[in-house]
Amino acid sequence: MENNNDTKQLFFYFFSLFPLVDLLNGYLLSINHGLPVGTAYRLVLLGWIVMILLKEGVKKHSSLALVAFINVVIFSLLNLVQALFFSHSVSQIMTDFTALSKYFLWLGIALVFSEHIQEKKQLEKLVVRVNTFFSAGVIIPYVLGIGNFTYSNSKAGYKSFFFATNDLTYAFVILSTLLSFYLITQFSREKSSYFIFLTLLYGTNLICMLLIGTKSGIGYGVVNLLVAFIYLIFIKSSISYNFKFFLIQTLLILLLFFLVIGKDMVLSVLDGVIDRMSYFYKVYEGNWVKILSSSRSIYLEDAYTGFLKYPLNYCILWFGFGAANRWSLFGRHGGYIEMDFFDTLFSYGFIGLALLIVSLVYLVIKCKKEQGDKRYLYLFFVSLVYAFLTGHVFYSAMSSMIFGLVISGMFITKERKVEE
Repeated sequence: MENNNDTKQLFFYFFSLFPLVDLLNGYLLSINHGLPVGTAYRLVLLGWIVMILLKEGVKKHSSLALVAFINVVIFSLLNLVQALFFSHSVSQIMTDFTALSKYFLWLGIALVFSEHIQEKKQLEKLVVRVNTFFSAGVIIPYVLGIGNFTYSNSKAGYKSFFFATNDLTYAFVILSTLLSFYLITQFSREKSSYFIFLTLLYGTNLICMLLIGTKSGIGYGVVNLLVAFIYLIFIKSSISYNFKFFLIQTLLILLLFFLVIGKDMVLSVLDGVIDRMSYFYKVYEGNWVKILSSSRSIYLEDAYTGFLKYPLNYCILWFGFGAANRWSLFGRHGGYIEMDFFDTLFSYGFIGLALLIVSLVYLVIKCKKEQGDKRYLYLFFVSLVYAFLTGHVFYSAMSSMIFGLVISGMFITKERKVEE
């Protein structure tokens, strides 16, 4: 029994290393080195998940296991149908399955973590560790003056050596919100060095989101910060007036930092955002739908046009083109929309989209029925909104792991009682 627990703890530590793996993977890509570190790591992780499930079985969440199993079977069958319809080579089939493995990843993580993490505190430690690695992976290279920007002609959109800006934004949106929840919980307990560490880490999260410079990241970060302060100062009654005064001082210090010490950084980021929006305003002739969707509405139109022109599209409507096949057929013009629900429709047809929606609805019903954690349920809906508008949740290697954490948090019920 002890060996099993040690193995699972090793798995949790191995999982928490993924920000560092993605950082290394991005660095290798930036120097044109083709070593697939990230892919190898996640295939090992996925294999480990399967081994845990086969060895330990599923005792607490058998219905969730059934949903995961149905998803794996149906989506795999859709890939095989596509392979027959489009006469794919073995290499193309493997490429499509590799793309689909990212979707399976969040299902597997949600199942293993909700099954084998015993209490919220254990999940909290894991999330804080992942958050620390992400923050260090952005801040340290920035201080050293290395790393990449999303736009080469602008100092906005810093992403260190992480590969995708939107994936990184989603990670910090979820992780920073979870950190604000943990901080609020800490105000009901004895204050310690851990509380100070969480506070500093949360401040680092805000700086990272500012450096990344996406509209959704900056906007969400500011709103989340203000909501957390308003809740603690005006709503949470268990906090003493001394600590409320401390919070007000902290808020003022943050404002002073961004107005004085970090003013140049803030202005640089905002200038970059404004410049990009001005550029796209001219390109799209003032069409705010195209501007705010960051061209996604254009890619959606292209995908629909490509679908209408493709032979036997009434068959493809049911099982889709396949993720990798879409890119080879249409390229940037509709091959990838970056809106997850539409990408599911065109990649896996009505059958795939219906299965995804049913699975998501089931998770909500299960959470309500089992009186799951509402904080994680809130982040589940945040994830769905992000997936619909920005994408990079269900089919991104980085984001799928964060999404799996969110779902597992919905079903881990053991927690020390906290005053409200």
